[in-house]
Amino acid sequence: MNDKKPATNQRLSVPSSKREAAYGHARNSPSHEPQTTRYHVQKFDRAQLDRLFQALPEKHRNRDTQRVLELILRRREITNYQMKVISRGKARFLLMKNYLILDKIGKGASGTVFRAVHLSMQREVALKVLSTKHINNSKASQRFFREIRAAGQLQHPNIVTAYDSNKAHGHWFLVSEFVSGVNLDEYVTENGPVSIEFALDTILKAARGLMFAHESGVIHRDIKPSNLIRTELGEVKILDLGLVLWNSADDLDYQDQVKLTRSGIITGTPAYMAPEQADNANCADGRSDIYSLGCTLYYFLTGRLIHDEDSVMRMLLAHQREPNPVLMDEVDGVSAHLQDVFEKMVAKDPDDRYQRVSQLIADLESLKNHSRPWNVAESKHEISEEELLEFVGNLSSVSSSPHDGPNKDFYLDDSEANISTASMLAKSLSTISSVPPEPEHTREHFSAVHSIKNTNRRNLLFGAACLLIVILLIWVSVSF
Repeated sequence: MNDKKPATNQRLSVPSSKREAAYGHARNSPSHEPQTTRYHVQKFDRAQLDRLFQALPEKHRNRDTQRVLELILRRREITNYQMKVISRGKARFLLMKNYLILDKIGKGASGTVFRAVHLSMQREVALKVLSTKHINNSKASQRFFREIRAAGQLQHPNIVTAYDSNKAHGHWFLVSEFVSGVNLDEYVTENGPVSIEFALDTILKAARGLMFAHESGVIHRDIKPSNLIRTELGEVKILDLGLVLWNSADDLDYQDQVKLTRSGIITGTPAYMAPEQADNANCADGRSDIYSLGCTLYYFLTGRLIHDEDSVMRMLLAHQREPNPVLMDEVDGVSAHLQDVFEKMVAKDPDDRYQRVSQLIADLESLKNHSRPWNVAESKHEISEEELLEFVGNLSSVSSSPHDGPNKDFYLDDSEANISTASMLAKSLSTISSVPPEPEHTREHFSAVHSIKNTNRRNLLFGAACLLIVILLIWVSVSF
């Protein structure tokens, strides 16, 4: 059994080297080398442009190179990545139709993601280019087009927005919003488990994005921490629609989707994959995404995979057969309600899970907004007359301290009056608080007596509060 780890109350503090992230930069493999998302720039002027151009081999000093350099000059800065590409004689590849590539963000299974800028709008975007090895692969191309279609139809605050798609230099590319934030997989890896409040807020926002996708007929099939980005403003964005499934047999390319899925061994990430999706990716539905989101919740709170095995096959079998860990045993502060929600998210049988994301959202909102009020009935301490007198006497001893001058007797008399008043109030409250024993009669009689008892206790506390306010007001007037 792993040691229980407390859920810390840390806030999102984005490491300086991880402040930039973008659509589709996360890989489909559970393990990958760290990526550099912040690019390095240096000032760029006309003299530097001329020197750089003249330093190139003659075969690379052409119109395409000159045009790209002129476009870079407009921004008055050049990135290390741009210099590297230009020095290799591939400057033309920095220009993708109306977009100038600034830096390379990351590389995934289907393509490479770049940071780019729209030339006329000067808006920074994320530009995903289909890999060269997939250009002549019809199935890989169809998957990419499916991602383009899904991205174009899903406009939601918790899903990265797609702007454009086009083809340049023989490569199809997808343009999406550039999100300045942190990859949550890398964040947990570097900083450890997050607080329960942070985890619930993140999962809730991701669930809202998923609900919109499901209502639009789209199943993500690859929900995991590395496909979630959180900005410093607390917004959460779902990334990477490369494995989406259109959840409709009436869809025009439904049969093509089935063929595409059959061509692969695994569709998704084994560490977060629902059991039914591992058996047959075409069986994945909204409940499969909920399962993956539950595994993500576990990772956020513990910093570990829900089933961490040394091989893909063992991991898939563990998701299908091994009992899930008890979250309450792993993390301090997990309530029974949160445990129930987690268990329902990661149930082995899809029929035992939340059937719709809207149901999950309702429970998550309840957990997030739950603030347990102080229950008067839980107080077992009855305030006695003696306790009130002792308390008032202590306060009175402060207000009746020696005073010189003509008003000395006033303070003393007032304090004595306070004690007398407190005595009468205490006797009255003591009378109110005394409730006869509960008769063992009908259930209706029991409920009525129980209601009277709770009312009397509230009256008792209200009277005590009023008494304290009066005493404090008198003390203030006496002191000043």
